[in-house]
Amino acid sequence: MLGGLISIEPRISSAVPGPEAPHDAYNLESKFAPPTRNSLRKASIPISKLDGFISHLNRLIHTRDGHDSVVLFLACATQLAVSILETPTPEAVQKVSIKLGQSIPRTFSSIISSVLSTPTLASLLSTKPAYKLRLVERLRALLGVLNDWHTMSRLWGLITMWMLTKEFITSSTDLELDKKEETMSPHIQKAKRTIAVTQILSLTGFFVFDNAILLSMRGVLKWSKKPQSKFQGWCARCWCIYLCAELGRLYHARIPELHNGEKEDVKSRSEWKKKVFQVSAWLPLSIHYVAHNALLPEPIAALLATYAEFITVKGLWEATEEAI
Repeated sequence: MLGGLISIEPRISSAVPGPEAPHDAYNLESKFAPPTRNSLRKASIPISKLDGFISHLNRLIHTRDGHDSVVLFLACATQLAVSILETPTPEAVQKVSIKLGQSIPRTFSSIISSVLSTPTLASLLSTKPAYKLRLVERLRALLGVLNDWHTMSRLWGLITMWMLTKEFITSSTDLELDKKEETMSPHIQKAKRTIAVTQILSLTGFFVFDNAILLSMRGVLKWSKKPQSKFQGWCARCWCIYLCAELGRLYHARIPELHNGEKEDVKSRSEWKKKVFQVSAWLPLSIHYVAHNALLPEPIAALLATYAEFITVKGLWEATEEAI
């Protein structure tokens, strides 16, 4: 039986090389040079960059504003991707593609048709709608998680409004601030306080209606869908009023009397422009919500929300960059 067994061990040649073999033919030492410090340093650069990015992101999301802004930005970006994937190709684009195909010479059209008729590409094109549908389902599931995540943070909005109201009341009785406002004209002082009160009241109303909607949808408050739809309309109106007041505040911030003749630095002007762009993106979106999502196409609405939140996240990212 031993003679019938087949050995699976590799053959070992004689340790003595033949006369025609070179002397170092059986030298088993590795001829690869050990890695140098420069190669190790180059290999560690991507890891250090990844570590720097994760550390920076960790600092950003450990603040409440940063955490909420990142979650909302991801939700808006996911909604944008879903709306783009679900948007059918417009008829105008289809007509242009048909005319373009007719203008191609016959030789090229025959080549293109032969390429498209290959089994691999044909199967890929036939399964594209199925992959698209699966991707939309996965993105909608992710959007639900992000919305639930952001919902929990919005429930604490009334506490923030309490602190802002307290700060406004205490600042109105501050003597040092009163001395600064004495240099302003009376109508500017009145406009400034009116804008602040409008923003506080509108944001308070927004969070009251928003919390009522969220709690009733989760069954904490046993309300029917009719008051929920009414509260959604009032919630959107309060948000729209706040944005209009914010535009007024930004406009009054450019009045020379508020700066006492001092020149504004480049950084402050850049921040002012970013806020104007952000509010300008949110304002038509809020009107779209007031009109029950009947004003803008879904991809445009999602694009405006994503752009507005991108400005917020970018500003917070730059603010935490100094700690690197």
